Amino acid sequence: SHRIKIGAPVLSIDDKIWVTDQPGGNGVLEPGENGLVRLIVHNKGHAGLDSVYHQISIEAGASYLNLTDSTAISYGLQPADHDTLTFSIAAKPSTPMGTSILINLKSAGGQRGQYQVSASRDFEIGQPTSYHINQADTVRTCYALFYDSGGPTGPYSNDENHSITFLPEGPGAALEVEFNSFEVEDNYDWLRIYDGTHEEDQIGIYDSGNPPGTVMAENPDGALTFKFFSDFSITKAGWEARLRCVSR
Repeated sequence: SHRIKIGAPVLSIDDKIWVTDQPGGNGVLEPGENGLVRLIVHNKGHAGLDSVYHQISIEAGASYLNLTDSTAISYGLQPADHDTLTFSIAAKPSTPMGTSILINLKSAGGQRGQYQVSASRDFEIGQPTSYHINQADTVRTCYALFYDSGGPTGPYSNDENHSITFLPEGPGAALEVEFNSFEVEDNYDWLRIYDGTHEEDQIGIYDSGNPPGTVMAENPDGALTFKFFSDFSITKAGWEARLRCVSR
């Protein structure tokens, strides 16, 4: 036989994490700044909890971030209700731009703490510089956003033929690119990605029917080269991609 408990609370943690600097800043946590991290805990069950205890910890990146406070309490978390938790943090001045931080939140309620949930969420410190494929020939970076010529809000144009090469800023690193979105006209417009600083070792050719996903440089320079072509008609939204350095 099975026991079914009716009317129990069910805790869950929102997928999104909000990280900002202190009020009055530019909204981005930069190296050397104090800031706030916000997470939302939901009660998706059918019974309330008088109190829920929360604790955050740093799973990755602890050498670059301090937790000014790490605990919080929610009172009277009713069914279909939620609570926004705010914790104070401080990014150390030596933190490299683009450092990834992994935060873990554990929440527990009930007389014995039997209603529990735990989840990890990540964020990056600093505002990445943005580059469009038609803005430069060669760029050194370890943390950037990469767009088509239309940028984050517009489409690319007809009759484009642009290329750009990205190299890592430091030795012993390689660039990795992750495409968050990619919309390029099938069969007629395309983005080619090359492993290196020249258009020789092609990794692939991509359009909406074959999006690139995540690509990492394998060459000694750790570089990636991108070449985009569009024909005389029909344009699409283009792409947004995130560039970062990885150790080799």
